Amino acid sequence: MDLIHDLLRQARALGFRVTPERTRHGRWRLDHPVTGQVVRLPRQARARSYANYRALIRRAAKSEVR
Repeated sequence: MDLIHDLLRQARALGFRVTPERTRHGRWRLDHPVTGQVVRLPRQARARSYANYRALIRRAAKSEVR
C-alpha cells in the first residue's frame, strides 16, 4: 500500500470524508463534518512529507468545532 492511501485510511478512521477533487492536479479533499476543517492532500506523497501530512490530519481532527 502506498503512502497516500495509508494517510487516507487514517483520515477515514478519524472521521474525515474523503473525496477526490476535480482539479488539474487531482488532489484529495478531506472534510471533517464535526470540526469543519478541510485538508487537501496531493495525489502522491513522498516519504519525507508523510509525517507532516499525518500530523496535519490529526491536528485538524482535534481542532475546535466551528
